[in-house]
Amino acid sequence: LAPGMVCLCLVSPLFSIMQGIGKADMPVKFMMLGVAVKLLGNLILIPLPSLSVTGAGISTSICYCVMLLLALLKLRKELGGLKLIKTMLPVIYASLMSGGGAYIINSVLRDYGTFVQLAGAISAAVLIYGIVLFLLGHSGRDIRDMLSMRI
Repeated sequence: LAPGMVCLCLVSPLFSIMQGIGKADMPVKFMMLGVAVKLLGNLILIPLPSLSVTGAGISTSICYCVMLLLALLKLRKELGGLKLIKTMLPVIYASLMSGGGAYIINSVLRDYGTFVQLAGAISAAVLIYGIVLFLLGHSGRDIRDMLSMRI
């Protein structure tokens, strides 16, 4: 169900955007299509002995992925120029930072105390964020400004 939950978390704000731009009927239509995909997936996957109940989880994930794809395509059409990568950048940043922090805690700083693990995970996340910004073509000054904390 995890891949489906990622899609569901992305679909929810996209549906809110659709309502905000006056396309409140589209989320309902996309959900109906998603339910049809889930029903079809359940009918095909659950009877398979190798999958059984797991097939329901797979069809749920496929349902949410279909709804996400439909929502992105509709918003791209309505708003013109909505880029999938640009939309997904915050998710990519968060995934890389969380993965880097988890790796630091579970492998490098496993034998140290909680405070050291926390400081290491935060430092790793900031470093990964800076590297991602650099790879995306931001200048050193831009990166410094984005990483600085203004009070």
